[in-house]
Amino acid sequence: MKINPITESDGLQDIWYAQAREQRLDTLEQFIGSMLEPYEHDDSTLCHAMAAAMLAAMWAVLRHPKGQNIGQVREQLLCLVLEHAFCLSGRVQIEEDE
Repeated sequence: MKINPITESDGLQDIWYAQAREQRLDTLEQFIGSMLEPYEHDDSTLCHAMAAAMLAAMWAVLRHPKGQNIGQVREQLLCLVLEHAFCLSGRVQIEEDE
């Protein structure tokens, strides 16, 4: 498989965010792979891929029968997502390969 270098100016993130809204549990892994495997990412595009993956997972859970019960607590869901996104750097240790 050919690896294509991409940058934010290529605009793929707009497609990824639109596709994220369509994901279900059974399509999630393939969707994430489609953002990662064929590309050589820079920091910006990798961040967009991670954000789109997070949103896709949220939509997949919301489409699950148990996720449809969320109803009026969607605002709470958004607050939790934002809280954890902004606190990520303080809670996760990312080890770089040597």
